[in-house]
Amino acid sequence: MTRCFSWRSLRRVGSTDDARCLGGRRWPDGSGRRAGVVLLNTVDISTEAAVEQPSAGALMLPHKTRQQITQLLVKDTSDKLKQASEADHRVQVSATKKIAKDFQAVLKEFQKAQRLASSWIMRQLVEERDQGIQEIQHQITEVNEIFKDLAVLVHGQGAMIDDIDSHIDNAAASTMQAKGQLSKAAKNSSLICLLLSSS
Repeated sequence: MTRCFSWRSLRRVGSTDDARCLGGRRWPDGSGRRAGVVLLNTVDISTEAAVEQPSAGALMLPHKTRQQITQLLVKDTSDKLKQASEADHRVQVSATKKIAKDFQAVLKEFQKAQRLASSWIMRQLVEERDQGIQEIQHQITEVNEIFKDLAVLVHGQGAMIDDIDSHIDNAAASTMQAKGQLSKAAKNSSLICLLLSSS
């Protein structure tokens, strides 16, 4: 419920700070703007009452005093509104700065994570490449060992191949001799048959 003040209460207003102490009641600092609006409303209502009820003029402050108080209240309320606007602006700026600061912190952490990930990926690539090279070297070594074993086998088989060639040559010579002997035997058989038939 809005508390209204009379001009009698306004007589105790000596400064803008006293505007929050009317009727022995101090307005909280945070409600100075609200108090100023209430007091201005009281000034307006009292002025209208003085105009509509001239007999109540004895209870009212002089017109000049009312003007001074009104000007003080207007100035005080305007200052409070301006301060509130500036405070709100500072809060907004502070919030914006905090958001920007938080964003920069998050961005730095993200960039750090990117660098770590890039470094880890490079290490993995190098390790995989080294493993591939080692596997290729191992395969080359195995192939080299296989060729060495084949060379030993070929060298060992060389004497056997030479022996086989020699046996083949000997077999061919023996075959030729046998053929000659068979020819002689055939001739001898023919002569024997002729001799037997003639006798």
